[in-house]
Amino acid sequence: SSETTTDRSDLFLASGSADRSIDRLEQRLEDCLEYSGGSYLDCFVLEYMTPEELTVDVEGDFHPDPIMRLMVHPDVSKAISHIRDNWMKSGKVRYLAISTHSHVVGAVMARNENVDALMIRYNLSHKEAAEEVTFPAAVANRKPVIAFTTTRWNTLQEEWSEGALSTADCVSFALGSRARPPVEGVLHSARDEAELEEVMESLKLGLGEDENVWRRYGEGMEANNDDFFDEYPEERYLKPRVAMDD
Repeated sequence: SSETTTDRSDLFLASGSADRSIDRLEQRLEDCLEYSGGSYLDCFVLEYMTPEELTVDVEGDFHPDPIMRLMVHPDVSKAISHIRDNWMKSGKVRYLAISTHSHVVGAVMARNENVDALMIRYNLSHKEAAEEVTFPAAVANRKPVIAFTTTRWNTLQEEWSEGALSTADCVSFALGSRARPPVEGVLHSARDEAELEEVMESLKLGLGEDENVWRRYGEGMEANNDDFFDEYPEERYLKPRVAMDD
């Protein structure tokens, strides 16, 4: 019997690290390449960026939107520069992305010309800040977004009282009309092979007429945040501020 082989160009391999230290990042890349048995990664992700990794740009022009006055902290800038100047120029990494649960971070990093893509939390119960803050910045700066935690750690399906909300519905929501652009993909960790097959077979680009019903369902969980899954609940009230004419 002949073995089926997959061409490397048909695969998209990605990994990442929450470290910002150059030495630890180098070790992480070495481990990733050894584990994958390849010579390069398609994408490396600086994971879990937080608002504490931003700073105020005191030298830039004043802007009425406080988010526009923020910039990346020098420690993160150093890590980004190292990846681009060393890994990407040498062909070890093709693209650089950041992941975050904060939409303030998402909006700031969307403006960063050295970042190629964003990984952003987006689901039925965590959508306000994404749609108001991160997505417009990503569209304006032509940054693709990968949505993650679309099932809110599987609580969305479990707490749907009518028993009609499936994992495929949760993933489909992240590809709906209010998310595209900039969402171009969803990162979903299926619990088992059966769930993965169910999602792939039932996936839709949006929820159609049911979307508003499920948006209202998610709003209750978003407002209460009883399980504290939302790390930055205050961000749902953010609205972009623009300069007003005199």
